[in-house]
Amino acid sequence: MANAYADKGKFDLAWQLAKVAAERAEELDQAYMIATAQDTLAYIHELRGEWQEAMEVRGVTIEAAQGSDNRLIPMISDPGLAEGLLETEQIDRAEELVQEVLQISGRDKYSVVAARALRILGKIHAHRDEVEQSAEAFAEALRICEEWNSRILEGRVLLDWAEIESAQASKDAAASKLERALEIFESSGANFWVDRTQAALDELAAEGVSQD
Repeated sequence: MANAYADKGKFDLAWQLAKVAAERAEELDQAYMIATAQDTLAYIHELRGEWQEAMEVRGVTIEAAQGSDNRLIPMISDPGLAEGLLETEQIDRAEELVQEVLQISGRDKYSVVAARALRILGKIHAHRDEVEQSAEAFAEALRICEEWNSRILEGRVLLDWAEIESAQASKDAAASKLERALEIFESSGANFWVDRTQAALDELAAEGVSQD
């Protein structure tokens, strides 16, 4: 529920719910529950652009997971941690985590987890100017999201891919993906992402890219 409120842009309510979950998880000393709650707290920081704070929150998960052999924990926490590492210029470590998640998830049994990791992998390749590999990672992530009807993640894949295509001067392709993402976010009531996607479309329009 906290994640849903965050996607709607209702950060205060999302934070309150996630904090309650985190406190209860700590009381129970249950690593999996701690990882889930901390992942949401970090997610809220990330949507606000507070990457350093997000990384500090994720440190709680790392500490809680020490000594645990629960393989669900890295699948929950590592995609977000990898994105934080990418945003703080720790590219090689970010890719290591992504590859570990893809190996653990198997891409079938935990397909949505794999899609989360592939979205980050696409961004990592783009950061290295590996255009073809970036597109392949995004395309696979998108296929998984469509197959499993993971709508918000599908929109985020499209948004990230479009932002990279725009930077690579593929403006028309970027606009098409942004329009698809906007439709997804609007139908999902994800107002935070609606605003962000519309801003990206407006920026393209200002650069002279037509919108249907």
